[in-house]
Order: sequence, then C-alpha cells, then structure tokens
Amino acid sequence: MIDEAQDARINQKANAADLSEVATSGSYNDLSNKPTIPSLSGYATEAWVTNKGYQTAAQVQTAISGKADKSALDAHTGNTTIHVTAADKTAWNGKQDAISDLATIRNGAAAGATAIQPGSLATVATSGSYNDLSNKPTIPTVPTDEISANTAARHTHSNKSLLDTYTQTEGNLADAVSKKHTHSNKTVLDGIITAKLLPAVTSSGNDKFLRVVSGAWAAATVPSAESEAF
Repeated sequence: MIDEAQDARINQKANAADLSEVATSGSYNDLSNKPTIPSLSGYATEAWVTNKGYQTAAQVQTAISGKADKSALDAHTGNTTIHVTAADKTAWNGKQDAISDLATIRNGAAAGATAIQPGSLATVATSGSYNDLSNKPTIPTVPTDEISANTAARHTHSNKSLLDTYTQTEGNLADAVSKKHTHSNKTVLDGIITAKLLPAVTSSGNDKFLRVVSGAWAAATVPSAESEAF
C-alpha cells in the first residue's frame, strides 16, 4: 500500500507521454529548433595547419617573448656611438692589417725588415709640404725684362708674303739673304707708274699699231693702200 509520502514523490515525476522523444533517445537528430551550422568546406583544419608548420598565437607569443620591440630595435640600430659607421669602415680600410709581432716592431725591427719609428720620419712625411723638403732644386727667375724688351722690339715687313714663303731653316734664310739687292736708279724706278707703261693688250687690238694720242698710248688702225691693210 502506497503511503502519502510515496504518493507525493510519484506526483513529482514526469509522465512518459509528456516527455519529448529525445528524452529517451538522447539523439541530436530528435531535437527540435536545431541551430543552423555553417559549412566549413574550404577552411583549414587543425591537422592541416599543424602539418604546414604554422604557428599558433600562443606559439608566436612564446617565440617573441623577451625579444626587443621595433622602437627599441630602431633606437639601437641608429646609435652611432655603439655601432661602426660607414666613415669608420672607410678609415679602417686604409689601415694596415693586423700585426702579429707588434712588440718586435715597436722595438725597431720586424722579421726581415727594419721598422721606421715616427720620430725617424722627416717632417715632410706628415706635412706633405714642399717647404719641408731638403735639397730643393734651384728654380731660375723668369727674365721678365728681356721678355718686355723683345715685345717692344716687334716689327712688321712690307714683303711679309714673300718672307712667308721661306721656312725657318739656315739654307732658306741664307738664300733669302743672297738675293737681297739694291738699285742705283731706285729714284727713277720709283717714278715709273702704271700710266707711263705700255697699255695692256687684248684680242680686239689684233692688226693694230700703237700711237700716242693726247699724251697716252692708244691702238690705231693703219689705212689700207691699194686694198692692202697694214
């Protein structure tokens, strides 16, 4: 016989007819109002990502932990006090390679050679000045007075075109000197002008004679005699 306590507990239980099908099947498929699940086709799976060697956010964070950030790196890179600059490299490239026996060289002798100490160098070794040389050559003084005199003595020649035909050799100059001459009747020759010379002739003067006309030579035709021209 069921007492009141048992009856109360039974009343608290659900009737089988009031339960949904999923209550006894436990299957997702028996649910109602199931959510829409989007397709993941084309998306990378975790296995695919792992096989490709890609890092997860946690792995990346672990890898960069303790590393300098960009601002710190830029400040470090731009610090010319602790880094070698291009100018430093250029200066160092011009220096001698490492010396293996510096102590010996400092004492004045290297293997097979004698090292020259800075105190033994001539002044010009570091100054590079001509004034610091010894035994400098004697440089002659330019004869400016003679040059000025020669410039003042310059002259021209009226027969320059003739002189230009001679080259400056001893033979040609000697030939020019040997042909030098004078005329005792230079005054008479100088008085001869073109007007006193015979006129120029052309083909129009064929068969003509010269005669004086008004104090000047002129071509004239001689009259014919008995049909014969002279």
